[in-house]
Amino acid sequence: MLSLEPRSTRDLARKSTAHLAAVAVAFSIVAITAEAAAGGPLGKQGAPITTSSYTIDLFQGPLIGSSRVTAMAGAVVAIAAGADIMTANPATPAVRYPFSHSVTDWNAGIEWRFPSQLGTTDFDNNGTKGFAYNDFVFVSSSGYVQEGPVGFGVALDLQQYQLGKIQGAPAISSASVRVASLHLMGAYSIKDELHIGIGLRGALLTLRDAGQNELTAVPGTEGLLTMAGLGPEIGALWAPRDLPLRIGGTVRAPVIGKATSSDIQPDSAGDLRLGGLYLPRTIQRPWELEWGFAVQLGPRPLNIPWLDPRSIARRDLERFRKSPDDTRQVLINRYDKQRRKKIPRPKLLVATSFMITGPSDNAVGMESFLAQRVDRSGRTATFMPRIGVETEPFPDWVWFRAGAYLEPSRFDQSNSRMHATVGVETRVFQTDIFGSFDSPVPFRVGVNLDVARDYYDWNWTWGLWY
Repeated sequence: MLSLEPRSTRDLARKSTAHLAAVAVAFSIVAITAEAAAGGPLGKQGAPITTSSYTIDLFQGPLIGSSRVTAMAGAVVAIAAGADIMTANPATPAVRYPFSHSVTDWNAGIEWRFPSQLGTTDFDNNGTKGFAYNDFVFVSSSGYVQEGPVGFGVALDLQQYQLGKIQGAPAISSASVRVASLHLMGAYSIKDELHIGIGLRGALLTLRDAGQNELTAVPGTEGLLTMAGLGPEIGALWAPRDLPLRIGGTVRAPVIGKATSSDIQPDSAGDLRLGGLYLPRTIQRPWELEWGFAVQLGPRPLNIPWLDPRSIARRDLERFRKSPDDTRQVLINRYDKQRRKKIPRPKLLVATSFMITGPSDNAVGMESFLAQRVDRSGRTATFMPRIGVETEPFPDWVWFRAGAYLEPSRFDQSNSRMHATVGVETRVFQTDIFGSFDSPVPFRVGVNLDVARDYYDWNWTWGLWY
């Protein structure tokens, strides 16, 4: 009997590894088959694009995320708490924050950037500084709703690039390109320890007349050309209550986007052209396999159980009554506040993430498309390791985060580069916001930085202090 247990463990490990490898190979075959249908090969490296028989590789190497995600170098697949982390792990909508104390809860956030400083950097890590990224905007929004152990979430990332006047297209005053990434997901929590999520991620590219649009408009089917596609994703998080450990993973199928509407008719060669601009036949988000773990050191527990208000005894709530008019929710708020005071603050959270991204056949990068020059992207699969740390050097007053990640290059003319990230947030003041809260809540401000070879980015943030 003793010899059977380790053998079973080894067999299970071998089978799990084989299954993951099979999934990755299957995704690669699907992606390559779909891409091959997009058309023949492009011209030589650096030559002008003179055909629509290509795809745009929508892989994004540098982090463009929330303050916490950026400062921790994107190593958040095993943290999976908060709306800003949903795109890393579809199980996130079912994961409760330690301060959640209601049956129905929600979390949301929005972030926008006008990264003009990136115009002098090599944003795509393709070996060329600046050029196509002198006028663009990033907007990210996300949110989820939780009902008991169930959660539903949506996240939308939008990038807009101004192309200006298109040579040979006098009817277009000023063209712009919008690229959107959409995530729809649902998740379920089993005993508040195992969280499983499934969802769809979409890719959308819209070519528009910039004079007819507002940045805040939701990308849709209007425009000169709209390309869209969907693909499934699945994620999981194991957060054992008695261990300072979390393990998370996500598998994302490739997304192949084709034209869903177009005011541009193919020419005699079958190419889609707007003046001198050759448009692609497809866009693609390659398949991805991401996994990681998080360990927390110090007296603060990592996996604090969700406080289900239905489980609190009435006599325990009555101890916090100050007035006959106090509602049950007010009593629950006071009960939870007292509970959280007993949880120690000091901690050191260490998180990792490892991501394999599949290849894209006959593809170029976004900057190559904008420049209309062949710069092949995604010929082979790439690997991105990440590590991040988070601590409170001054408990309940200052958060400090730092990390590093190796950004692979999807281009032949460039190499991988190491990023260093850092972020600091501090508690500044508290208020009940004109009586909106039972007691004053604290706010925070912060700043973070991401630096690498031929690249730098910084942003600041503000919000509630938890």
